[in-house]
Amino acid sequence: MKMSRFRLSALAVAAAAALTLSACSGDGGGGTASPSATVPSAETPAEGGELTILVAGAMSTWDPGSSTGSFPGVQWDRLYAVYGALLTVNTDGEIEPGLAESLTTEDGGDTWTLTLREGLTFTDGEALDAQAVKDNWDRFADPANNLGAVRVASTFATTVVDETTLEIASNETNPVLDIQIADSIAFIGSPASFPAAGTPLTEPIGAGPFTLEQWDPAVGETFAKNPDYWDEGKPYLDTLTFQLVADPAQRVTSVVQGDAQIMNGYPFQWIADADNPSVGVFPVASGGIRHFVFNTTSDLFSDVRARQAVQLAVNPTELVQTLTQDPAAEGSTALFPDTSPYYDADLALPEQNVEDAQALVDEITGEGTDFTIDLLIAGVPELVRAGELFQLTLQELDGVTVNLTQIPIPEWRAAAYDKDDFDVTFYPGVFDLNSPQVGFGNLFGVGGLDNFANFDDADMTSAISDAQEATTDEDRIAALQKVQEVYVDQVPIVVFGIDYRSFLHGADVVGLQSMGRGALYTDRIGYEAE
Repeated sequence: MKMSRFRLSALAVAAAAALTLSACSGDGGGGTASPSATVPSAETPAEGGELTILVAGAMSTWDPGSSTGSFPGVQWDRLYAVYGALLTVNTDGEIEPGLAESLTTEDGGDTWTLTLREGLTFTDGEALDAQAVKDNWDRFADPANNLGAVRVASTFATTVVDETTLEIASNETNPVLDIQIADSIAFIGSPASFPAAGTPLTEPIGAGPFTLEQWDPAVGETFAKNPDYWDEGKPYLDTLTFQLVADPAQRVTSVVQGDAQIMNGYPFQWIADADNPSVGVFPVASGGIRHFVFNTTSDLFSDVRARQAVQLAVNPTELVQTLTQDPAAEGSTALFPDTSPYYDADLALPEQNVEDAQALVDEITGEGTDFTIDLLIAGVPELVRAGELFQLTLQELDGVTVNLTQIPIPEWRAAAYDKDDFDVTFYPGVFDLNSPQVGFGNLFGVGGLDNFANFDDADMTSAISDAQEATTDEDRIAALQKVQEVYVDQVPIVVFGIDYRSFLHGADVVGLQSMGRGALYTDRIGYEAE
C-alpha cells in the first residue's frame, strides 16, 4: 500500500541529499552554490505582523487550474495563499498532507483513494468536501476551459464515496499520480466562484491560509489572514503582500534595506550581500538543471543533426559563467550532478567542437535547409546575457543566423509552450530534480508540463514509464540510465549547468520551508519572537 506520507527508497532519498550536499559544497558538476547560506531558525514564529515578498511576475488569473508547478515567484505562491493545497511534495520527494489527509493506492496505481480532513470549508462558507474536489477536477479536465491542469486531470475519473472520500480510477496504471496531483492540481476553489468557460477567474475563493484583499496586476497583491484555516495556529502573519519588482538588483536592495522581507532567486544575484548581518539566505535543498530547449517540431530542429550542431558549438562553462556572472562556475551537460547516484560520466553530451559543428551545418545547408534560428528569451538580465552569448557563438559559424526575441517573463510560457513560437528558448531558472521519475515525465514525456521541446520518442516514453514503475533501486537506476542515453542520442535539450534556488530574507524572518520545486509554505512563515 502506498501511503500519502511516504519516503522514497533509500537511494532516492540519498539522491536528494546528494543534491543538497552539492548545493552547500559548491561541487556537483557545474553551476553555483549558495554562498554562506544561513538557514532561518526552525523556531515557531511570533503571531502577527506584515511581510512583503518581492516577485518578478504578475498574476494573470486566479484559476486553481492554472498552476504550472510549485515554482516560487510565479503563480504557485499566490495560489497557495488563497487555496492552500490538498497535498504538496517536499524537497525530499515526500508527499505532505494538507487539506487532504492521505492519497493511497493498493494496486500499484490503477485506483487511488483521496481522504479529506473533516469539516473543511471555503471562505464563502461552502463545504470543501469530496464533491467539491470532483467538481474542480472535472472542470480542469474539460478542454473548453483551456486550463493547464487538463494534462493531469484528464488522466482519471472520480467517484464520490462520502463527504471526505473520493475514489480515483486512472485511465492507465499510474504509480506516481499522487506526485502529479500534488504538483499540478492540488488547488481547490469554491465551485460557486467558477466563471463561465473561457472567462478568467478574478475573484478567488478557497480554503487557504489567506484571503485576497487587493490585487493590481501592475503592483501586486495583498492577503489577509484566514482565521478559519484548517491548520490551527497558522498562518502566523496577519498580512502577506506580494510586490512586483522586475529588476533583480532592485529586489536585492529592497530586502537588504528592510523595505521587503523575502525574494527568491539564485546565489549569484546577491553574492555581494551574502554576509550582510541584516539578511540571511535560505537554500532550497533540491537542485536542478540549467538548460536551453530545441523545438523539435520546427522545420530546422526536427533534424537531430541541427540540434547536435548547436550543442557542439556552445561552451557550457562559458554559458553558465555568463548567465551567473560567476567566473568560478563550471558547466555540465549531464542530467544529474556528479554527486547523484544516478550520475554517469559517460552520459553527458560531447564537449564543444566547433569544427564538427560547422561540418554538420554545412551538411544541412548543403541540402537546401536555411539555418536561421529564432531564439526566444524571457526578458530577465541573466537570460538576456546567456541569449546574447548564444547568438554571438552560433553566428560565428558560416551559414548560421540567430534572431533573438525578448518577451516579458509572464508571457514566456504561453509563447513557448502553447504557441511553439521559437526554434530555441532558454528555460527560465532551473528545472528541479527532486523527483526525477516525475520530473523527466514532465520534461520529456508526451504532453509533459515542461516538454517545451515537443519531444516525442518511443524509447524515452518507455524509459520514463519504467522509472515510474520501478520498485527497486536497481530497476530505477537502469531506467534513468536509459533516459540519459536517449537524451544524449537525441538532444531535445542542452543542459549547461547545475544550480540551486535560494531565498534572500530579512534576518528576523523565521519558518521558511520550501516545497520540492522551491515555492514557500507561506502559512509557516513569520517573524522571530522577541
